[in-house]
Amino acid sequence: IPGATYQIAYTDNGSPVASASFIGNGSGQVTLSGLNAGLYANFSLLVNGCTTNLNTGVILSNPIFIPTFSSVAPFCAGTTPPTLPGISNNGLAGTWSPAVVDNTTSGTYTFTPANGTCGIPVTVNITVIPNETPTFSFGTSQTICDGGSVPVLPGISANGYTGTWSPAVVDNTTSGTYTFTPDAGQCATTATFTVTVNPNITPTFLFGSGISICAGDTPPTLPGTSTNGINGTWSPASIDNTTSGTYTFTPTAGQCATPTSMTVTVDPIVPPVFSFGNSQNICIGGTVPVLPNTSDNGINGTWSPAVVDNTTSGTYTFTPGAGQCTTPFVFSVTIDPNITPTFSFGTSLTICAPMFSIASSNSIS
Repeated sequence: IPGATYQIAYTDNGSPVASASFIGNGSGQVTLSGLNAGLYANFSLLVNGCTTNLNTGVILSNPIFIPTFSSVAPFCAGTTPPTLPGISNNGLAGTWSPAVVDNTTSGTYTFTPANGTCGIPVTVNITVIPNETPTFSFGTSQTICDGGSVPVLPGISANGYTGTWSPAVVDNTTSGTYTFTPDAGQCATTATFTVTVNPNITPTFLFGSGISICAGDTPPTLPGTSTNGINGTWSPASIDNTTSGTYTFTPTAGQCATPTSMTVTVDPIVPPVFSFGNSQNICIGGTVPVLPNTSDNGINGTWSPAVVDNTTSGTYTFTPGAGQCTTPFVFSVTIDPNITPTFSFGTSLTICAPMFSIASSNSIS
């Protein structure tokens, strides 16, 4: 009863203790202080004229025991956690809550001594260190061209973890994965580095690796992009149509491609040659040459007109077939008319012997 006066008598280890007055607190509770260790029993409580007897004994120990345990060192997440002992270092049995250490998260664990041990609950803080992933300046992956530069695999990560790589050296010819395993005793996970090696591509062009052109012909333009999509530059930048030479295409940096070359052969212009020459004079109706489709120096083509007319002067053009380094050829035929000889004495004459020589008046002998 809050504020009430209690008369309390009891025995201490069997010896009566005189009744004493105690005032109830706000909750109606009273406190007996200055008690020594021992057995307290035969309680008699008088309040407001009513007496209550409590014969059950209470044992007070001196002192109260605090369970002690060895400290638990912080450990890495995922490793085997420590076992929580059922008996403290100073011999108190009890139970833990939680009963098992979680190896993924830091936490507080409470040990509650068993009844009758005169121990009080204690808490233990256990720290779990999260595992960190080692990091490296070159990241977790890299794509290179076959034979390109690759990083050296360091024994210490950028965030300070020591360890070893397997394989230990990056192969710049084959794609692969490289694993970094941290040394024992560090709260770190394995890390991987993936290298993708792309093959080098040879640029290709419509004109292939070599062409032949005739001197003076229009050469092809050298494109800045190959037919298989490689960008780059040519040296020299344009084809000289007067001189044979080699032209090199160098891919722009950052592409997995190799330089390639093209050879340009410039063939000289060779005019057709025929045995009858460039021109011919014949008498009307005289013999004329047959116009051949192949020149004396092996050039094929056609004539226009195709047959020489032996009655009329004219020009005949030989046009070479395509793909030959040559020029058209012109053959001129001049037809001379047949002339009848004339004399001053006409077409007949009567004379006396002896005979004498006569020459025509138009110089025909």
